[in-house]
Order: sequence, then structure tokens, then C-alpha cells
Amino acid sequence: MAGLSGARVEGLDLDAERIAYARSSNPALTFHQENAETLSFSDAGFSVVTMILLVQRLIDRAKVYQQVSRVLQPGGRVGIATVTPEQLAARPDLSAFPTALRMECERFPATATLREELLRRGFTSIEDRPFREAVRPLDATFLRWLEHYPFTVLTRISPEEFRVGLKAIAGSIRTCPKVQLVYDEYTIITAIKP
Repeated sequence: MAGLSGARVEGLDLDAERIAYARSSNPALTFHQENAETLSFSDAGFSVVTMILLVQRLIDRAKVYQQVSRVLQPGGRVGIATVTPEQLAARPDLSAFPTALRMECERFPATATLREELLRRGFTSIEDRPFREAVRPLDATFLRWLEHYPFTVLTRISPEEFRVGLKAIAGSIRTCPKVQLVYDEYTIITAIKP
């Protein structure tokens, strides 16, 4: 964002390791280790606030929206990148694992819920649109990646369900005559502070 816009960009996360990584990868930018529910930034100090794959992790979204509204200038925008339950169900790395899919769908709020929450906090001009990008082919390399991907919801399902899901994906790879692509699909929700 900084490179594209030339704007001052500041990032935050609760995790010290993520902050350290961000600082080492982007030494010209400023990063803060803090909670989105209690932002230390001054009032009306930002023209844009983005939350990328964050809303499903928030304990109190209303407090976060209140803080976002406080730090945004009048006419400022908030952008939320999230994943809908329907988008999750379309992912081959989740659709083969019903328990993992259910757990993820429970974590991610529906677009209508997020729109209503923003409206209740006084935001206007709320819009949402899908965003889709091809990430990788559904092939043996993807299957090996999935087998060794240690930090997803797949670590919380039974070994048997994991084995059955991997077998189903492997079967799909073998029987499909052409290469299938794995897409990451998101929903981008934008709103304006009046």
C-alpha cells in the first residue's frame, strides 16, 4: 500500500513474532504490537483503515468498529477483507474435510452480519464485492503442501478425516483430465465514516 500510494502506512498485530517479521521485511514502515479494541492512535489520524482476514479473530467487533471510527477522518474509509462461508465451501482444501469446513464457517461472519454491524456503528455507503485469484494448480504439489501445512484448522480434525480428505483430493487430481486451479476467494467490504 505504501509503495502504490505514497501514503504513510502503519501496521499492527498482537503477535510479537509477526511484528518482528513485518519490521524486518518492511523496515521503512511503522508497526505496533497492540490490540485493535484499544488503539493508541490519535482521533481522526487516518484516511483509510484496512482489516485483512481479521474479523473472524476479533472478540468484540463492536469495540473495534468504534476504534476504527475514532481514528478515521470524516469521509475516511474502512476496508474489510474476509471470506464468506460460501467461499470457504468452494475451496478444495476445505471441502474435502467436513469438520474443518464447519469450524471455519462458524468462525467467519456472514457478509450481511458485517454490513449490519458497520451500519449500527454509523458507517455509510457500505458495499461488498467478491475478489478471486488463482493461487496454484490442484496437483500433486498442492497435495504435498496440504499434507504438511501445519498451522491450519486441519490440525484440529481427526487423523482419519484428514486421511480420507487427502485421499479424496488425490482421487480428484488423478481423474480430472485437465489441471484444475485452486482459487482464493474473498469478499471486500468497504464503508465510509460520515
